[in-house]
Amino acid sequence: MHGIRFRRPFLPLLSLLALLLPMGWACKMPESGSSSASTTSSVDQAELTRKMEDKKAEIQRKEEEIRNMQGTEQEKIDAVNELEKMRQELNDMQDSGSKY
Repeated sequence: MHGIRFRRPFLPLLSLLALLLPMGWACKMPESGSSSASTTSSVDQAELTRKMEDKKAEIQRKEEEIRNMQGTEQEKIDAVNELEKMRQELNDMQDSGSKY
């Protein structure tokens, strides 16, 4: 009785492939005619990224300035409030960037 024996791990692998194959077909591929729109979008995204990096650098400078600040408590509070406003602006920029 030396019959052919099939290994069981082959069946789950085949089932997984059968389940994932339709998902691959469902993915939308970019159309070749939309290259100018994607280029504009890429330029806009690059500009937004540059602005966000500038804002991050500005925030870091402000944080360092606040750490070394010599002034009244009210001046320090105002500086921290301004820093929080800058951080909120950066968050808003990041949110608008995630819509692309």
